[in-house]
Amino acid sequence: MTTPLILQEGPPAFVDYTRESLDRASRAVGGDEPVHMVNLLRFHREAIYEAPGDGREPCSGREAYFHRYAPAFGKIAKGADYGLVWRGEARSLVVGPPSERWDEIVIVRYASFSLLRRIMDDPDYALEADPHRRAAVADWRFILTTQAAPSR
Repeated sequence: MTTPLILQEGPPAFVDYTRESLDRASRAVGGDEPVHMVNLLRFHREAIYEAPGDGREPCSGREAYFHRYAPAFGKIAKGADYGLVWRGEARSLVVGPPSERWDEIVIVRYASFSLLRRIMDDPDYALEADPHRRAAVADWRFILTTQAAPSR
């Protein structure tokens, strides 16, 4: 995990999580309740790998995310209680800064945040999955959500 990537022009872009952000999220949830992780994704036009020339065929950021990162994540998380809830194209920002742009929004359900944390802390995640995510995304928001209490 490194310092968030800062673009040379425009607002800061965030690609990496930190140990502190994972710890903060763990404290926010507390127990082992189900969570839904909301991913706001903006992709690179072409995936940018830290080790170019490593034998990978060039591809778009979207392809790196859905055809490389997602299968690698699935292999590491095999047997875990998680699943895709929703994937959609972000067509237009109705409210927000005009400079903010997202390509896709993905929501994934996990049995608990501790389950997600175990997957992300797995050494195979850092070796096999995360390089594809980092190559794919130009900007990312990863938002921990839980079921809201019913209104009274």
